Amino acid sequence: MKERIVILPGWSNDALLWQYQLKDWEKIYDIQVCTIETENTIEKMANKILEQVTSPFHLIGHSLGGWIAAWIAIHAANSLQSLSLISTWPGNSTQQLLDVFSSIVKRLEAGERITLLDERRASAFFEKNPKINEVMTILKQSQNNMSLQGLINQTRAEIDSPAITEELSYIKTPTIIIHGIQDNYFPIATAKLLAEQIPNATLHLLDQCGHMPSVEKPKQVTQLVQQHLESFHCE
Repeated sequence: MKERIVILPGWSNDALLWQYQLKDWEKIYDIQVCTIETENTIEKMANKILEQVTSPFHLIGHSLGGWIAAWIAIHAANSLQSLSLISTWPGNSTQQLLDVFSSIVKRLEAGERITLLDERRASAFFEKNPKINEVMTILKQSQNNMSLQGLINQTRAEIDSPAITEELSYIKTPTIIIHGIQDNYFPIATAKLLAEQIPNATLHLLDQCGHMPSVEKPKQVTQLVQQHLESFHCE
């Protein structure tokens, strides 16, 4: 029986942002990509995911999905074989970031979805990426797949959910942390905080990479996560 990988994409994302990894991993693993649109807190999203998947599994979370993944690692550790956190944070958002999230909700509710997403898309990537148009197209296609209410719910979760910073030390699952050095959303200090607070965590920083390593640096992400997964095969 194949081991299971559960992937939790980031805000407004779906499996398209993991297409390069899926091509390699689906030959080896049973893969489930979970995009939660119906819940509006991290805890509710995490519990929804736990209802949908069968243990044990390797868990990979990106951005918002990383926050959810860390919550699962804290509260349902027995379900996990390994944890991969990519371009994420433990919910310790600055007031400035919370204001951004609040603005996003207001604009979505005001019918500005297309304009809003178009304005924000480029900032997700390293600006000098030679394939910037290609990766922006992938992100746009992914965002088009999500419902308006799903976008609003995900953003409200980022606003209303309590941070888990003080609970990170409870994570006992072997963890890899991957973060782009040129991430415009979360600074390197955030990745270092995760690495310092989570026992048995290893940190990998990717140069010339923004907030979307899975499509900006697909080979490196595939290799790093693959090596991590192979270290924790079930006997």
